[in-house]
Amino acid sequence: INMPSLTGLEMAGLIPKSQKIIFTTAYSEHALDSFAFHVVDYLLKPVSFKRFLESVQKLQAYQTGTAPAPGKPTDPADDMIFIKTGRQLLPIQTDSILYIEAHKEYLCIHTLQQKHLVYKRMKDMASTLPDQFMRIHNSYIINLRKMGKADQHSVEINGMILPISNSYRESFQEKMKKHLL
Repeated sequence: INMPSLTGLEMAGLIPKSQKIIFTTAYSEHALDSFAFHVVDYLLKPVSFKRFLESVQKLQAYQTGTAPAPGKPTDPADDMIFIKTGRQLLPIQTDSILYIEAHKEYLCIHTLQQKHLVYKRMKDMASTLPDQFMRIHNSYIINLRKMGKADQHSVEINGMILPISNSYRESFQEKMKKHLL
């Protein structure tokens, strides 16, 4: 995105539409602008190998015709969510989210790098997240891909033990049974 004499977005405008683009950058503030071009994905540095492979698979899906047109993802929440910080929108890649915790009328989005406080109801947040997220308690939504050990009463994510409430226990156990060997 930030290059000498020409920005990545300006460069994207010069590339033929038949070519697909994957941005890899440390600048999250340009994510929304990038999707005006034929962008398949927007990777924020540092990029994990897993996230890189997901991006390559997404590109392959575009090339084989099994994905939507670039710039028109089926569900933007599958890759990232945007939170408002002042007058800007800050993109957060959903794969970087460990869990979300309710604090009265605010939510704290826990990632490996930092915490983000947003004014939103838990119910509304749960409906905007992809299937890799699951509500386990009135106060917690977890990223199943980040889950460590679990039993019928709690899950461990990044060293934190989070409770599973009675009202969400059955749905959690059903989801786990689908992945049990």
